[in-house]
Amino acid sequence: MELSFKLLIRAGINGLNMENDNVDVEVHFPKGESYVATFFTLNNIQSLFEKNAKTGECKNGLYFCCPDMIIVKKLTESVIRETVDYLLKSGEFEDVFLKKTE
Repeated sequence: MELSFKLLIRAGINGLNMENDNVDVEVHFPKGESYVATFFTLNNIQSLFEKNAKTGECKNGLYFCCPDMIIVKKLTESVIRETVDYLLKSGEFEDVFLKKTE
């Protein structure tokens, strides 16, 4: 897997809370391939459990899942970029990111 890539971080209209949020991240490579994953903070996972317990989602907060989940300490561009770079270098990238098929 090549190491040259562009990131597209899809922060919502309310911006991004670096400590308690999640964000979809697209990785685009020069040959046209694109991959996507969702980055979460630990605080956000806890918030989602609490919300789901109130709303009834995920069996009243019994579980939480996301097939392309990456948990980071902070949602900053540098943390996201460093994570993607490491996953590419270690060969783990395609184990986590889902290939876009558009």
